[in-house]
Amino acid sequence: MKKSGSLYESRPVVLGLDFGTKTGFALLDAAGRPVRWGAWKLGSRVSDPTERFRHFRACLDEFHDIPVVGYEDVRFVRSLYQILAWGGLRAIAHVSLAPQVWYPLHIQQIKKFATGKTHADKFAMIDAARVWLASQGHDDVKLDDNMADAIHVARLTYHKCVCDGHLKKMTS
Repeated sequence: MKKSGSLYESRPVVLGLDFGTKTGFALLDAAGRPVRWGAWKLGSRVSDPTERFRHFRACLDEFHDIPVVGYEDVRFVRSLYQILAWGGLRAIAHVSLAPQVWYPLHIQQIKKFATGKTHADKFAMIDAARVWLASQGHDDVKLDDNMADAIHVARLTYHKCVCDGHLKKMTS
């Protein structure tokens, strides 16, 4: 399977997003297998927010037909900048994408799903993503914490979608 580029060997049905200045994304197919993952560098803290949001919207253009989207739902932030950045990115995702189902996921829920611990650090999250990708036939992949988080968001979203029965309705 290809993990980069815009051509897919199997149709992705779940998109996981980890919002931030560097936004992670991951796509899974209807069987829950990884199709593609990566991260977009949307700018720095000093860059123009308007340009960052335009760039993010352009990045989302190829994902407009993904039926299920999950994202890390950040509730507690340290600064006004973070509130504006996460709120703006989430709003742009909601305007740019038209999935049949949205799954906002809490950080502790994602960490527990990935590692079994609600307070796992970023290295544990990266290791868990590498182990899962290796189990799917993708060995020795380079991941950062944004990609790892997006992979776990996509996996948990897929799991919830299957349990809720949404995926069966969409693929039949």
